[in-house]
Parts: sequence; C-alpha cells; structure tokens
Amino acid sequence: MEIDNSKKISVPDGFLRAFSVQETARKFLWQAYAGGRIASAYLFVGPAGVGKFLAAIEFVKFLKCPNKKDGSPCENCQSCRTINNWDNPDVFIIFPMPKSVWESESRGRAYEDFKKSPHLRPSFEKSSSILLSMIHNVQRFLSTPATGGGGKFVLVADAHKMNKEAANAFLKTLEEPPPDTHIILSTDRAEALLPTIRSRSQIVRFRRLSTEEVVRHLVYTYGFPPERADVVASISEGSIARALLTSSDEFQKVRDDALKLLSDAVKGDIISVWEWASAQKSRMDYARPFLNSLISITRDVAVLSSSNGNILNKDFEGELVSIARRIGSPFDAVDMLSKLLSLQSDLDRNPQYALFYNAVIDVVANSLKL
Repeated sequence: MEIDNSKKISVPDGFLRAFSVQETARKFLWQAYAGGRIASAYLFVGPAGVGKFLAAIEFVKFLKCPNKKDGSPCENCQSCRTINNWDNPDVFIIFPMPKSVWESESRGRAYEDFKKSPHLRPSFEKSSSILLSMIHNVQRFLSTPATGGGGKFVLVADAHKMNKEAANAFLKTLEEPPPDTHIILSTDRAEALLPTIRSRSQIVRFRRLSTEEVVRHLVYTYGFPPERADVVASISEGSIARALLTSSDEFQKVRDDALKLLSDAVKGDIISVWEWASAQKSRMDYARPFLNSLISITRDVAVLSSSNGNILNKDFEGELVSIARRIGSPFDAVDMLSKLLSLQSDLDRNPQYALFYNAVIDVVANSLKL
C-alpha cells in the first residue's frame, strides 16, 4: 500500500528530529499519529544505511512515551529508557542471523553488536536470514497484552531476508494481527518480499542521503575529521552504513583487492586473477563487501571510459584512469557492471562461495574478452 502525501501537513520540529531530511516519511507518520490511525503494519523502504531501522525505533519510542510533547518523546521515562536500551517488554526486535547464532548464547552478543552500531549489521561468517523460529517467537510475543500504553511493537530489520517458511508464517500474523499490535519492517529490497506482505503493509519511503548529509552525520555523530569524512562520504552512495564500513582498515583491504583484481584482469594477468579466486575463504563478511567494492569501482571505470563524469572512488582515480584506458570499449565496462549487479542478487539467495568467486572471474574475463 503506497502512501499519500498530497495533503499539506505541519510536522513539529521535534518529531523524528534526527531524520529531518526524510520529509516524506516524517509527514506520513505524523499524519497517521495526529489522525489516530496508527497502522498494524508498516514497511519502511529505501536505500541501505540511511537510518530506516533507527527511524522505526524513534517512532516507536515516541508512540510509547506517556510524556511526549511537541512531537518528541521525553527521553526520561521508563519507556523511553528501556526502548533506548533495547529491553522494553513491549518491543521485540529481530534481524537476520545464522541459525547457529540464534540458537546459542551468541544471540545476545549479536544483539549487543547491533545495538552499538545500528546503521550496520553484526558480522557473521555464515549467511544469515530471518528464520521460522524467529517468527514463532514474534507470534508468542504478540499473543500477550502490552504492559504499558501504546501497544506492542515488532521491528524487523532487513525484512527481505526472511526465508520461505518464515515469510509464510509471518504472513498469517499480518493477515490477522492481534489487537493493539504493530509491526514495522525495514528493507532496501522491497521487491524481494512476498507481494502479499507488501500489500498488507503501509509503505513509507526513505530517500538516499546527499554526500553533504553523510559528511555531516559522520562528523557530528561519529566524530570523523572533516577531511576523512569527505573521502569516505564520496564512495558511500548516500549510505551512512556504507560510509562506516568504508572507513575501516578491513574494508580498505577489500577495496584494494577489488582494484587489484580489475587491474590484473585488464593487463591480461589471468594467472593472478585465478590465484585470487582460489585463495578466498567462504566468508560472507568478505564476499559481499568485495562484490560491492568491485561494482563501485567498475561503475567508475564505465564513467571514465565514456566521459569525464564524477567518480565515487576518488582516492583510486589514477589507477581507475589507467584501467579505463586499457578497456577496449565503454560498453565492455557497462556489460561487466550489469553482470556484477546480477551476481549481487545471486549471492544473497544462494551463497555458494566457490561458485561465486568463479562467477566473478567469468564475468570479468568475458566482459574484457580475456
């Protein structure tokens, strides 16, 4: 269900203050509250890392606060404090994780990691998903009445990662939600959700952040030096999460690997390319960042091959210009970019690592006609 923002609404400055740039979402959610029509299910949709899940927490905190004023929760009552600490008895949070983590003591550590960096997700060696057992926990949680005012809430981060069994079970809850219960799902891939889940949720859209907005967030929220924030934000693609990942030494190593792979490929050094593939480990926390980096770098090469447009990886500009000169045609770079984007979806659905790394090499080799 799409949202209608045709009416002009005056939103208090304090309402979702930290998300003031998300004007469309703020207007719609304030209209729902002011009209006394809080839906049983919302789907927060938008690019990864722009704060959808954090906005959901802030919205719930506002709704649950008994002392709210001028669009803001009080931040001092027990409800506000426990929601900030992720231990409010009326708020249940789930997010993707491996079954081995969900069913062990590691689950608590995963929640602590997520709470510390909610723009990001905890890092797991195995692929993660929202499991059927998680949905069963949700259903048990919703079967009891709220302990405080405002009802009960379930927050589902990265909802597109529900496995088939979980999605079907979750759909039953959406079809017949218990009284005074609300569900907020967040995703950057709404198309991967069941159409019936989308149709039973009110869709709230979040937009990509500008580079200037990412810089401001990095400087004032995370304490980045302005010069470093500028570099990181330029390759963040409007995502605070991507900016934070990019700033780490580990991610820089991944970016270096992606640049070297493409550089070796355009030089025809197929031996080095295959050596890279055979040396990689079966780790999602390497495979996905590597593919994201390779896609970003290939996009810049396509830009440089066809024009003098703006590139994202400005710190790699010299190497990227050299790669672009070696590529026979801009169409080769565009072809490679298109195929790498397809691999991104394949990796999420079926993370067979050996096949994935071989597929990367096949895409690069075929696009560059090695």
